[in-house]
Amino acid sequence: MDHCQKQRIKVNTLHGALSLVGGIFCWFLLGAAATRFGWDISPTQILMVSALVTGIGWFTSKPMFRFTEECMTMKKGRTERTNQPVKASPPLNRLGSARPATAVKTLKAPAECPIQMTQGGKLFDQGGVVVTINKTDSGRTVLVSMKGVSSSQFKANNGARARLENIPGIKWSFPKNDTAAGIRTIEGTIAPTAADDKVAANLIEICSRLA
Repeated sequence: MDHCQKQRIKVNTLHGALSLVGGIFCWFLLGAAATRFGWDISPTQILMVSALVTGIGWFTSKPMFRFTEECMTMKKGRTERTNQPVKASPPLNRLGSARPATAVKTLKAPAECPIQMTQGGKLFDQGGVVVTINKTDSGRTVLVSMKGVSSSQFKANNGARARLENIPGIKWSFPKNDTAAGIRTIEGTIAPTAADDKVAANLIEICSRLA
């Protein structure tokens, strides 16, 4: 018989014994009260009341004894797990196969910043779209010239102007439009703290879509 079964029998026996003691005590108490106060109660009625008290005591105390049984079982289980010997791991030299080597990630080299960002010059020149970096006494400016670009390509919500104005580190002036030559220009001032490589990459990426 396993431990859990033994504990269940022990708790149920104790439970039944206490309920029976309560019924017997009620039988004696009710008989004594009937004799003292002159109640007309037959022995059969006293027995029925005692049996009823025993049954009520059994069912009302059953949840408490079930909880006690569960606690005793859990405690025994914890003790058995604690006393079990810990299996030692096999040595590394006994392992059947070696672990696969972890793949080494190859990091991409950062893109080099175009020299035009620091020394000035044409950063982009393709398909009528020209980006020029100019050095001045007060800093650097960028001039974007676009020939043959339609109004929708330039002024749309996701057009060239909106995308250029979203580049961090550049403050743009109001664009100009030479309708006779069909050239639109927009000039901006590059902040000293701007990331030159990111500014150059954004300018080239936006203008390459228009070329």
